[in-house]
Amino acid sequence: MKRYIAVLLFAIFSVWMSAGIAQEVASGNQQQGNPAQQRRGEHKGADPQKRVQHLTKKLNLSSDQQAKVLTILQDQQKQRENLQNDSSLSQQDRRSKMMDLHKSANEQIRALLTPDQQKKFDQMEQKKLARHHGGRNHNQPQTPPQS
Repeated sequence: MKRYIAVLLFAIFSVWMSAGIAQEVASGNQQQGNPAQQRRGEHKGADPQKRVQHLTKKLNLSSDQQAKVLTILQDQQKQRENLQNDSSLSQQDRRSKMMDLHKSANEQIRALLTPDQQKKFDQMEQKKLARHHGGRNHNQPQTPPQS
């Protein structure tokens, strides 16, 4: 009887440990994801649908505008993923192409907006630039301080 209980406890312990290991492996696979996203963390605006929702809330987009913006952002996301997976590009080239892609998408979105929406959109982009780049616009040439 003692032997039966010992075998039963061992079996239960083994199943319990196996489940824990399987859970660790599964969570490890989920965390691996896209290496580019690991390097920079999950980009807040990476999901086109969430970005459309955010822009709709801030700019009061019409349903027609929402559909067109979603298409632009989905296309941008595909192009961004292609760039991230292109191992032939240097880091500097990849960054430059990403910036061009972002600029192009913003120009396309801006073209869909009313003048009031454009004003708000521009303000949002300026705030984002200030937040991400410490107020410096990296797309503009730096002017040296005058002595």
